Amino acid sequence: MDDERFNRLFIGGLLGQLGFDVVGEGARGDEAVTLYRQHQPDLLLLDINMPGEDGFEALGRLKAAFPEARVVMLTNVADRQAVQECARRGALGYILKSNRPEDTRAMLKKYLPDNKDRPTP
Repeated sequence: MDDERFNRLFIGGLLGQLGFDVVGEGARGDEAVTLYRQHQPDLLLLDINMPGEDGFEALGRLKAAFPEARVVMLTNVADRQAVQECARRGALGYILKSNRPEDTRAMLKKYLPDNKDRPTP
């Protein structure tokens, strides 16, 4: 979930390189719970700053409805308070959009479920 289409395409490309499919995407926090309910993805990437319901609110609602949801925050917000809030609300981790593509790819691999049966990029 990211309100910027370019970021959704970029991350989708990295996930494809790792052998994973994007099953849904959205631009608003309120879409996160709906899309999660429909697709039950292995991992949900969620931006903090989005129009309407922000990523913190969406993360809280998502984890309340689906405690097993694997959510990683993907954002430009790089302050300590934001990182702590993500962890408090149940995010597995935090990836900065400003990371180099190879660093983002490595972090995605860390958070994705076991991918030993998938092609190695």
